Amino acid sequence: MRTVTYDYVKGLVEARIGSSLTGEEEGRFKYLLNDAIRGLYDRSDYWPRFLTVEPRTVSRGYIADEEDSIYVYGAGTAAVNGLYVRNGSQSGLPKYTLYDTDGTTVLYNLQAGLSGGIAWAIYDASNNDFYTYVGVTGLTPPSTGWEVTNGTAPAPVIRQLGKIERIIWQWDGKKWASNPSLLSNYRDSTGIRSTNGPQDGIVWVAYKAQLDDTYGDGTGGTVSDIPYEFSRYAALQVRYDIADGERQSNASATYAPSYRQVSDAADDALMGMDREGAMNTIKNIHRTYYNYDVSIT
Repeated sequence: MRTVTYDYVKGLVEARIGSSLTGEEEGRFKYLLNDAIRGLYDRSDYWPRFLTVEPRTVSRGYIADEEDSIYVYGAGTAAVNGLYVRNGSQSGLPKYTLYDTDGTTVLYNLQAGLSGGIAWAIYDASNNDFYTYVGVTGLTPPSTGWEVTNGTAPAPVIRQLGKIERIIWQWDGKKWASNPSLLSNYRDSTGIRSTNGPQDGIVWVAYKAQLDDTYGDGTGGTVSDIPYEFSRYAALQVRYDIADGERQSNASATYAPSYRQVSDAADDALMGMDREGAMNTIKNIHRTYYNYDVSIT
């Protein structure tokens, strides 16, 4: 998805101030920038960049916000597709397993550090490799670049499960591949409580992923690529916040931009994130647990 650079957003702010940010001012700018982005992110559950649909484990009626599992999909050998849950380690390297519906019978393994230069492999209970990744990689399986060995092309796509900010929908089967039942859930002090459906096993969820990035100039663990949909609002909000600070010591200082400009930029971002399905987005925002807001048709 489209991004802009940290320097671009900083340049927008500097252009509105009329001067370059000093070192101390830029330090404040970074905090204000992240606060603005976080504030806009919190205003909607429907940012496409953060929406994910994938299988998750239910254990004793709860779905964890974070799960050390791997979602494998798109493989020509359809049987290898599914949720591989962490199944210990071998020689200090992680191993993941796809179980049958009984939760105990091993169907396939996804493992690192095998012999023959194979960094990762997907193999069955008889140790037949279906797909492999040869080369240097870390403790997380690479998402693409896999080779077909005894499997059928194409090779799969591998995705580590994300961190859940909020579950939007939950089903007892794979969405779009069947007609699964819609399930319900709620948060409590323990986690995400799955109120119906399987209390142990696999469910499918559509969720808003957590925003974990700290945006900055790329140093100190910050990310310099800023989501485009946040950029204009963030630049205006930061400039407004700087002007607000200036007024604390100088009552005659003026706000530039106006609060209306900042608010309009937020509204534009919220509508622009999904123009193709704007009405569906609006309906979802106004949906209640029981029905739609009938004033929106």
